Amino acid sequence: MKLLNDEIYFDGRKPDSLFSPDKPLYADVLDRWEAGDKLTPKERKTALVILILNPEYMVRSGRQEDIIQFIKRSLKIRHYNNPETGLYYYSLFYLLIKSDRKKEALKLIPDIKYLLEKYKDFGIETIKKIESDKYFTPVYSPEPVIVPKPEDNISRAYIQIISRIMDAKELLELSSDFNLNSLPLPVLDYPEEKLINLRFNAFTLYENKLYKEALDTYNLLRISRFYIFSTLLHFARIQMLLDNSDKVETYIEMASRHQENTPVYTVLRLLWFRLYFSMQKKSDKKDRLAIVSEMKKMMIAEYEKTKSDNIVPDKIRWEMRPNLEYLKDKLSEDELRFLTALIDAINYPFFVTKMDEFEDWKEAE
Repeated sequence: MKLLNDEIYFDGRKPDSLFSPDKPLYADVLDRWEAGDKLTPKERKTALVILILNPEYMVRSGRQEDIIQFIKRSLKIRHYNNPETGLYYYSLFYLLIKSDRKKEALKLIPDIKYLLEKYKDFGIETIKKIESDKYFTPVYSPEPVIVPKPEDNISRAYIQIISRIMDAKELLELSSDFNLNSLPLPVLDYPEEKLINLRFNAFTLYENKLYKEALDTYNLLRISRFYIFSTLLHFARIQMLLDNSDKVETYIEMASRHQENTPVYTVLRLLWFRLYFSMQKKSDKKDRLAIVSEMKKMMIAEYEKTKSDNIVPDKIRWEMRPNLEYLKDKLSEDELRFLTALIDAINYPFFVTKMDEFEDWKEAE
């Protein structure tokens, strides 16, 4: 038996008995498709279903163009009462943006939106809502935290492929104003209180260095469109610790496209990341000071507003100690001191009065 990943196995089963609700997916037919063997129409359908239910394998199979044509043929007849149709569309969209076929991808947006509206009319669930309160109870240590994950294959596949789309830097290239609100998504109608608790639990996981679990939890918030700007900064904070600079830059750029009507303190967090990248890339001093100047104006204005109460409420403090520790061997001592002081001043506006000891701060207009 050949193992491709934890969810796909291959043996001699017949196509009629490939799927079981309580077992992994078994398929000899996909093995033969991978080898380039000719398949019957029924077998092609079976192979495609397995592919869209396993986006990770679909992406790394090395046969993206074959899968694109595979999906296009299947979508010639659209089944608006079948939740798998949406997976075909999202998978096709993802493969097109990854193949630099922007115009084709953008043409799919209205089709995806229309399909989701039809699903709503027919009462078709794509990502099943998690009902149990145990996933949304705030906890203060990592042991009891349960990462909310749907148990059915369809919901998991939707979350996987949508997450891959949202992570893709190619989204930024579709148009200058394309953001995550431009992407039609299934509606996850969770009460705000549950999502706030979920965010708290994601932070608990981050604090305890359970980064994959934290990302999975933040992911549900992102798909729910819960404070997208701030949620993207949480992604950036964790990906920095995982040494994924490209992803951090993608999240920061995407967050900047969700900046409208966001609180000043969250915009300062975004600018902090931009300043870090300016330092990391040894950018021109003029560019670096432009970022510092923008931050300085905003921070002084915040200080003036909060003079009488110089402690920012707990809910908006920005915990970055693990990240500052991570940066110790990546920046100079002076750069790290400056970034640390900026975090303090973002969290406690009174600290702005201590910033004049830094040359960049004094030079910034």
